[in-house]
Amino acid sequence: MGAMTACMGLVTAPWQLLLLRFINGIFSGFISMAISLQASVTPAEQSGKALGTLQTGNIAGSLIGPLIGGVLSEWLGFQGCFFFTGALLVVASLIVLIFVHEPKVKREVRAKQRGSWRTLIGLW
Repeated sequence: MGAMTACMGLVTAPWQLLLLRFINGIFSGFISMAISLQASVTPAEQSGKALGTLQTGNIAGSLIGPLIGGVLSEWLGFQGCFFFTGALLVVASLIVLIFVHEPKVKREVRAKQRGSWRTLIGLW
């Protein structure tokens, strides 16, 4: 996402921006992945608070983002805004890559989880 967003600062025609936004959409989906990761690593008694905090951050970003984007576009210009946002996405990706680790799950637990999903959808 960071590389695609930074490349948006280099476009010279609207169709190029549209193509890059399409490619970016293919690789995005950060919130659904973050919810899955958070749900899998958070203890059950803290799950509601953790997921609520994540969703609050998502909504706050959607509300405050356009305001900050407008200020940044005045300060950096539209091209600079794409470069700055792409750099922030790369930094966020590196932070997640370095500091976020999923716990290893034993094979027996995985087999039980698979069985429960099959039972849930009624196949077995």
